[in-house]
Amino acid sequence: MPPPLFYRLLPVYGILFLALVFAYAFTDEPTVPSPMATTHAPAPKWYLVRLDKPETLSPEVLHGRVSVVNFFASWCLPCVAEHPHITALAEHYPQVLRVGIAYKDSPQDAQRWLDTHSNPYTFVALDPVGRNALQWGVSGVPETFLIDTQGRIRYHLRAPIDPVTLTESLVPLLEGLLAEKP
Repeated sequence: MPPPLFYRLLPVYGILFLALVFAYAFTDEPTVPSPMATTHAPAPKWYLVRLDKPETLSPEVLHGRVSVVNFFASWCLPCVAEHPHITALAEHYPQVLRVGIAYKDSPQDAQRWLDTHSNPYTFVALDPVGRNALQWGVSGVPETFLIDTQGRIRYHLRAPIDPVTLTESLVPLLEGLLAEKP
């Protein structure tokens, strides 16, 4: 006697379940602003050691200047793809403070990566265990935050910067923030 229909269709149910899980996982919109950005919450308190010298960076470096905070890593392939766009921002908007935070990286690997790909950042800080990233709500790298002159998060990108994001989101937001009176 053959097994009941339910048992014969069990592999089909399993495949359908996995297909739904993968479909859900890959349809999440990576550019949805974080809850912090929608409420204009202040950037988290952070104190990190700079990569280039034994000096601590804190949120005070952001106040009074429009800033881009970018979490990257030497082991992150999408970070390589977005790097030319961060470099373009640095060239076109030198007045914007750019803070690169090396996420779960050693100082040697982060420096080697920057030496290879160039360093478009005003400051580079180290977050070797990712504790600071948690305060920012970072779930992976690369992630980028746009901070206004009051130190409030105005935009959070949970994906690599690409040409479309650069021209349609970041540049208009930067232009608007730079035009605001402090």
